[in-house]
Amino acid sequence: MILYIHGFASSSKSNKVTLLKKRFNNIYSIDLDISPKIAMKQLEKFIKKNIKKDNITLIGSSLGGFYALYLSYKYNLKAILVNPSIYPYKTLKIYKNQKVKNYSTGKVFKFKKKYLNQLKDYRVKNIDNSKILLLLQMGDETLDYREALRFLPSCKYIIESNGNHQFENFDNYFDMIDRFRE
Repeated sequence: MILYIHGFASSSKSNKVTLLKKRFNNIYSIDLDISPKIAMKQLEKFIKKNIKKDNITLIGSSLGGFYALYLSYKYNLKAILVNPSIYPYKTLKIYKNQKVKNYSTGKVFKFKKKYLNQLKDYRVKNIDNSKILLLLQMGDETLDYREALRFLPSCKYIIESNGNHQFENFDNYFDMIDRFRE
């Protein structure tokens, strides 16, 4: 089973979910609340409900990568991080008290300052790098790929030159994702 965790201002209907569903069975994704505290409760509820039934692999993109890192640590799960946000409580400061439009749904929400503090509650150290596969593109216009490399120096990783924050040609890595899940 794969739990896909979408990024900031995205949804369970993102392009990556559509691609994953074409290739894999048992793909799940949840429309996460903008509040990190509520989003984490949603994710943990899903994991607790399903962890005994099936092996869960997490795939998280951007902010979803940050959430996946925490959940991997807490529940000892494998996680594929796609252009992950390692320090979202820093990178999302530009949205503090701003109205933001969800890229997938068009819904507008306000990103409150308290959400930055909530994100800090999910920082982790002492990560089992063998549980992490990192997919990075140097052309990411939103996040610096080197932060993920510095934070996770011993994990398996792929770095592509060029690309973008959406991670171009994501489906080219499905065989690798499948092997990593085993």
